[in-house]
Amino acid sequence: KVDNDFLQSCLSLDKTGPFQLEVFQSKRLVIHYARELLAEMVLDQGFDYIWWLDDDMVFPGDTLTRLMKHQKKMVCAIAYQRKEPYNACIFEKKNGRYEHMNNAEHTGLREIAGCGSACTLMETSILKQTKGKRPWFDNKKFGEDLHFCNLMNEEKIPIYCDTDLIIGHIGDPVIVNEALVAKYKQAKAEQM
Repeated sequence: KVDNDFLQSCLSLDKTGPFQLEVFQSKRLVIHYARELLAEMVLDQGFDYIWWLDDDMVFPGDTLTRLMKHQKKMVCAIAYQRKEPYNACIFEKKNGRYEHMNNAEHTGLREIAGCGSACTLMETSILKQTKGKRPWFDNKKFGEDLHFCNLMNEEKIPIYCDTDLIIGHIGDPVIVNEALVAKYKQAKAEQM
């Protein structure tokens, strides 16, 4: 079962770009295991890219086209956490730790240290390049997405974020998007 808002975003997806789109999903699997299986599947079937898109996201119809235009090995959109303080799920590394990069919105294409996998496009070449470093996705030290980003950092494979592409995260009971985060920040500033 998927949320109706996610389904509506999928139905509005622009499929006229320079790509052929096939949809795969996993059911009732632990997320790091599901990502590992899907990564193996796209490699086995010879795909050039894998677009990770979590089912609690809403996004503009041109999202995939915009990510592909960057021609980067790994690029993501900004998504926010579903709960306060609504941090952006993009990270920089400070003193060996991943820290949220806040206030990075609308600063163009930026290199980052890590990201959530909610809306991330990657070339399958990086999976081939790191096949000996598996598992790609693990949740022992970080979440499975930051584990993968950490591997990319070790392999010197840059990760980028299109900070002008901001998607919504379906929360309860609201969708956490740029407008909601701006209102939240304004209210916090007024309390000070």
